[in-house]
Amino acid sequence: MQVEDWNDLRLFLAIARAPSMAEAAQSARVDTSTISRRLAALEHKAGRTLVRRGRGQDQKRLTAAGEELAQLAGAVEQAVLAAERWPHQARKDRVRLTAPEELVALVLTPALPSLLRSAPWLRVDLIGAAQTLRLRAGEADLALRMSRPKEAGLVSRPVAAVSYSVYSTRGSPKPSPDHWLGLDESVGPWPELVWAKARWPKVPPVLRAGSWGALLAATLAGLGQAILPDALAGADPRLLKVEPHVGERKIWLVLPAELRQEPSVRSVSAWAVESLQVALRRAQA
Repeated sequence: MQVEDWNDLRLFLAIARAPSMAEAAQSARVDTSTISRRLAALEHKAGRTLVRRGRGQDQKRLTAAGEELAQLAGAVEQAVLAAERWPHQARKDRVRLTAPEELVALVLTPALPSLLRSAPWLRVDLIGAAQTLRLRAGEADLALRMSRPKEAGLVSRPVAAVSYSVYSTRGSPKPSPDHWLGLDESVGPWPELVWAKARWPKVPPVLRAGSWGALLAATLAGLGQAILPDALAGADPRLLKVEPHVGERKIWLVLPAELRQEPSVRSVSAWAVESLQVALRRAQA
C-alpha cells in the first residue's frame, strides 16, 4: 500500500485509539464525515477492511489488518515526532509552556522574572490558549490543564485545586435564569456547570464568553451572574459571592513522557507548579 500523506496514518491512529468514531474525529480536529471518508479511502488503498462498524453509528473495532496497520502507523508517528522535536532537542534551553490565558496572564508571566534570574540560560515561551494544544505533536512541551488528559504518551499529575462560586456585582439580584452568564461550548464542558443545569434546567445563559477573563468582565459590567474561580474573583471588592463553592477542579501538570527527565523541562515544571501554588494560597488568604 502506498501512503502519500502522513495525515492518512495520523487519522487512522486517531480512529484506532478512540472508543468511537465521533471521539476520533474530535481528537483529530475534523468532522465525522471527513474521518469516515478518509478511512474509506485508506481501506480502498489497502484492499482490506480495517475497521468493523457495530450496530450503533459510533461503535467500531479494528480488524486484524487494522491492528497491524495501527502498530506500523505508531512506529511512523514516533519517527515523525522525533524529527519534529529534533530542533528543540538540539537546543535544550527553550521550553514552551501552555496554560489557560488567565493562568498565563495573572500567575506565570508575573513570576517569570524570578525563574530567569535563577536560570538565565533558559528561554521560556508562555502560550495562553483556550484550546488544548497537542503536546505529542510538538505544539508545546508541557501544559497546565484543567482536566486530566486521555492522550497516549503523556504523563500527568494534579498540582493544585481551584474552587468555584457564583458571583454577581454588588447590588445585583440573586442568581436567576434571566441574568445567567456562561462559557462558550468550545471552552468546556466543565463539571461545575452541572450545578447550573440542576438549578436552572433547560435554561441557556444569556451570554456565552470565550474565556474566564471575558466571563469576569461580563459579570463586572453588570450583565448578570456567573460561576467563576474563587482565585480569580474572590478578592475583587466589586463582586459579591452569592452561592459559595458550587464546584472544584484540579489543575494538572502534563508533558510527553520522553521529556520528563529533560533538565530544562523539569526546571520550568517545578517553577510553574510553585508559582501556581503560591498564587492560589495568596488568593485564598
